[in-house]
Amino acid sequence: MTHAIPTKAPIRCITCAKFTFKNVGQDFIELAYGNCLHDEKYIMYHGKKDRQCDKHEALAEDEIEKREKWLDEKIGTGFTGS
Repeated sequence: MTHAIPTKAPIRCITCAKFTFKNVGQDFIELAYGNCLHDEKYIMYHGKKDRQCDKHEALAEDEIEKREKWLDEKIGTGFTGS
């Protein structure tokens, strides 16, 4: 059995312009889960874990920093996902 080898570098959803925490409850935010605006609202992704995605739309670095700081404050532990 062979497995597909990813051709793109892994991304983190929190760095994508289409990733949002607006449609998930506080319990999921505290676990770093949010939604992709490309998918159905009931599909959630971990914002800080590496994954492959062909739909990723990179945010500006300053926006990524703001988003990560906001999420770390919501989590309260500085969770990095690693």
